[in-house]
Amino acid sequence: MCEIEESLVEIAENLKKIRQHQQVNLSKFKEKRKEIEKEIKKSRIQINNHLDKLQEDLMKQLNELEEKENSKICQLMASLEKKEKEIGECQNSLLNIKKHATDLQMFLSIKQIEEDNIISDIRSFGEVRIESNPCDIVLIKKKARQAQLMIPIVPTKSIENIKLTIHKSIDTQGNTIYGCCILPDDRLVFTSFSDKTVKVFRNEGSKDFEVKMPFYPFDIVYINEENALAVSSDSAKT
Repeated sequence: MCEIEESLVEIAENLKKIRQHQQVNLSKFKEKRKEIEKEIKKSRIQINNHLDKLQEDLMKQLNELEEKENSKICQLMASLEKKEKEIGECQNSLLNIKKHATDLQMFLSIKQIEEDNIISDIRSFGEVRIESNPCDIVLIKKKARQAQLMIPIVPTKSIENIKLTIHKSIDTQGNTIYGCCILPDDRLVFTSFSDKTVKVFRNEGSKDFEVKMPFYPFDIVYINEENALAVSSDSAKT
């Protein structure tokens, strides 16, 4: 009986220890749960702050890109408006040319417009540089302390030794060429008497265009002030 009583006492003590241990575990579990809740809330706050920072950075980049693209579009629109204005002016000029000018004057006016456009598009036309080279003059000091400049003498050519060389030949495509002149852009203009035409050739020799005349052209001259060609004949002038 004593052994049974001792066993029961031991069992009771063990059960008490187990119950106390579980109560401690339960308390620790509640405390641990609170700590985990705090960590979760803390992590959520950190994540929210990070997302807010990302959103702020993205919005800043978006605003910068929007301003940059708006600036590009405004510049492009200003350039387009300028080009539209220039095209409108060219159209008005061409309309006036069609109403009041002959075919030859029309062509020369169109070429003048093209030259004006080229001139306005050119921003620079080369570079100016100055190079200094040592002088080849030899100074000789004599006893009388007089200086004499030794300048190389270039022999002069006699007119009898000058030879003429043909640099360029142009086929004028006609046998009765009476008049010719040179335009400011180095093109050549010829009057073909029998064909009743004025022919314009490029500098390299190829024909640019020709204009039929209502009379037999004799001579031709370019008038720089009026940017026009004057053609004469035995019966009329234009």
